[in-house]
Amino acid sequence: MMRSGGLSAADGTLSSLATTVTAGSDLLEGLAPLVPPVPSAGDASLLVAELMTHLVTAASVLSTDALEAAARLTTSSTTYASADQCSADALLVTAH
Repeated sequence: MMRSGGLSAADGTLSSLATTVTAGSDLLEGLAPLVPPVPSAGDASLLVAELMTHLVTAASVLSTDALEAAARLTTSSTTYASADQCSADALLVTAH
């Protein structure tokens, strides 16, 4: 847990962040069918086509990586909650 104004793992913050990242990935993937055809750019048409291919590929990689990050956030949230509960249980046991 960060105490200097950063993220806190308490109260579902990691799960919420995972949901936000997943939504962003879904929105990015939703743009894929909207990619316009390569415009006629004369002698530069091949270059423009290559540029568009690189942009679409980068967007796809970003979307895939965002889904992986969201999965890791979800796992981290579950792990944190479990460790936090174990710590709380241990405090209760030692307090008695």
